[in-house]
Amino acid sequence: MEDFVKVLAVGLFIFALALVVLGQMPGDQADDKKTIDEGMIYTSDALGDIGHITSRARTIKLGTFTVGYTLGKNNAFEEDTATIKNSWFVKASKTIRFSGSDADKAVIEFSVADMNDYGSLCLFLNGEEIYNNITYPRKFALVVEDMKDDNELVISATSSGPKFWAPTTYILKDISVVIEKFDDKTKVIPFEIFPYEYNGWGHGTISYSVDDSEGFADLIALINSKIVYEGRPLPGDIIEKDFTRKDTNLIPGENLITFKTRKGVSYDLENVELTVSYYGSGESNIKVLNFDADRWWTILAETANVTGEIRFFVEKVNLDSGITVYFNDKTYHIPYLEEKEWFTMEFTSDDLKEKDNELKFSATGSYRIGRLEVSVLAKE
Repeated sequence: MEDFVKVLAVGLFIFALALVVLGQMPGDQADDKKTIDEGMIYTSDALGDIGHITSRARTIKLGTFTVGYTLGKNNAFEEDTATIKNSWFVKASKTIRFSGSDADKAVIEFSVADMNDYGSLCLFLNGEEIYNNITYPRKFALVVEDMKDDNELVISATSSGPKFWAPTTYILKDISVVIEKFDDKTKVIPFEIFPYEYNGWGHGTISYSVDDSEGFADLIALINSKIVYEGRPLPGDIIEKDFTRKDTNLIPGENLITFKTRKGVSYDLENVELTVSYYGSGESNIKVLNFDADRWWTILAETANVTGEIRFFVEKVNLDSGITVYFNDKTYHIPYLEEKEWFTMEFTSDDLKEKDNELKFSATGSYRIGRLEVSVLAKE
């Protein structure tokens, strides 16, 4: 038994040594196919346009209008005269109600025409004292910013105290409350994209001229809440801004274009237009290429595994509905293509001819194809 173990050990050692010398296990031989030749059999730097390439456009006139967010003034209250008194026996105040909705501030103005120097003039806004002082004849103005939608302003005077026979008296003239608020002239315009325009979308263009402007901040144009233009054009400028379908979340049917600004700015826009450029049905542009393969590859295919690749680069997608590629008797269909990407199709030696290979590109969409490469690879 011991002799048998010794013989077995020697046999395993000799087998392992043989594997080291040969450099591989028996099962690895099938996977270690070596590349014995490779080459490019056809190239083109620019294949060109494929498919239906008729371009069409529709212009939507949006009009002439002002876009602004400017400060405006509104007289909330006016009165020629009022007499304010306060003593033990006489009380006379003035109550003014006004709206502060969307207001930036309010300016309270009046002239003190006469007074008797017995007590202070007082102002209360919504129950809170905002002024209390002896006020001699002069032009009076007070700015308030903390307002409510509905406000109550009370003008009164402090009592004359021990001088009960003579009340504190103020005679006011030209009383007014002026509200200052930002007038938001945001322009929102609906427009329609038809299904055939959406399916054949090329690009859109917003165009307009700037007649006048006020302030210094951005003019903003949005389509479906996506910004397509943001800048500070000057009077006399003509703006043209292109956008893609992806930029704007366009949909077939109703979409919205919005023009707006920031506070303190206005723009007068003239001849505002939206141009929709799309691709429709037209003359089909099919590319057909013919080339020969070196006889070496057909000979090599008898003893080696010969495969190949057709690669092309998509420069532009105008209308995406897929490309069909015919290589001799083989057909490939690529249903969806992206711009600035390579696409690859594989073939075997059975698909390749020594002479008169035909490669044809056909599409119902519209594309621009850049570089094209047909290469072959042989393995033992």
